[in-house]
Amino acid sequence: MILYLDTSALVKLYMKKLGSQAVRALLERARVISTSRVAYVEMRANLARKLRQGEVSEEECRYVLSDFEKDWKNYFVIEFSEGVAQWGGELVGKNILFGPSMPCILPQLFSLGSGYARMCFSPPLMEGLTRRLKLKD
Repeated sequence: MILYLDTSALVKLYMKKLGSQAVRALLERARVISTSRVAYVEMRANLARKLRQGEVSEEECRYVLSDFEKDWKNYFVIEFSEGVAQWGGELVGKNILFGPSMPCILPQLFSLGSGYARMCFSPPLMEGLTRRLKLKD
């Protein structure tokens, strides 16, 4: 299975939150983990906000950021252009990208429209993620 993780799923993967177990269960079945380039910035911004608001300690922030940075190199990162972003916005506006099927459609939208995607999946990523996730439970 190819698993697409948006920013909210990435947060659940790296921090214990409602829905974390569901994301981890999907991760265990995935052969490839994909995400969008923008998720990198959103994840870092989310973590910085949590630190500023006192939701995480500096130590936890460093730990999560370290894991995220190590894993990021191995994700299938979906690039997309301004044109693709606008196209996606139009589809959302027409209720074409809306509801439960959205996570399945977004990777196709970005990969078809971008003309460029970087494959960075490796078995060590899966082993490392699985090991860390078991330690956090």
